[in-house]
Parts: sequence; C-alpha cells; structure tokens
Amino acid sequence: MPNDWSSIESTLKTQLEKYDLELQSVSKKEGDKTLELDALKLTPVSVHNNKPLYIPVPVTVEVTLDENNTIRSVKGDQIDPETNQAASKFYQGLADRNEISGLAGGDPALTATHELSLNEKGQQIVRRKRFQ
Repeated sequence: MPNDWSSIESTLKTQLEKYDLELQSVSKKEGDKTLELDALKLTPVSVHNNKPLYIPVPVTVEVTLDENNTIRSVKGDQIDPETNQAASKFYQGLADRNEISGLAGGDPALTATHELSLNEKGQQIVRRKRFQ
C-alpha cells in the first residue's frame, strides 16, 4: 500500500461520493494503484419530498488510481436490476410496517428500526438505527 495510506483513504472517501459510493474497507489488489474496495452503493428506491430516497447496498468495486492517487476508473459500481428490485422491496416493506423514523405517516418511534437521514450531499438515505 502507498506510504501515506490514511491521507489516501480520506481522499478516496471523498472521491467515491461522486459515484454514490461509501467506502467500508480497502485491500490491495495488484500493484500500488489498483485497489479492491468494499463499499455501499447508494441505490434509489423511492421518492420522498420530491427527492430520491436511497438504500445503501453492499458492493465490491475495483478502483484504479493515477500517479496523484486520484480515481482514474471504477469497475463494479453498477447495481444489477435484480438487486435494485430487492432493495426497493426491502424499502417498501420497511415503509409498510412503519419502521422508518423521519417519514410522514404516523409515529414509528416504538417500531422504527431504520431512520431517514441526509448525507453531506443532501441525499436522503434510509439507514438501520437499531435491531428489534
């Protein structure tokens, strides 16, 4: 791995936001410039307040960096239709059971396992907050 790994990892996190990816872990794949990442892909599953609503879906991607440690390419960041459909069904089940705090329509305080939050880009994301 490159010498100043914490700086590169921080830069990677910021750069990955352009791809709607949230970095979870990194491993060296080949050479110093190709990395395999475990990430969460923000996948649109619905609309809330006229804005897309996202569910994070786990993905493994391959990232190639240039000599300045800037992302040159990303492979594997696209969600296949079956996974997208499963994420949408998962969201709909949570909404039907009133398990998402922050959504209109009742008080899910006692039953909420997930919450609606905003990231730095202002994207609405449904995240797990607790287990039942």
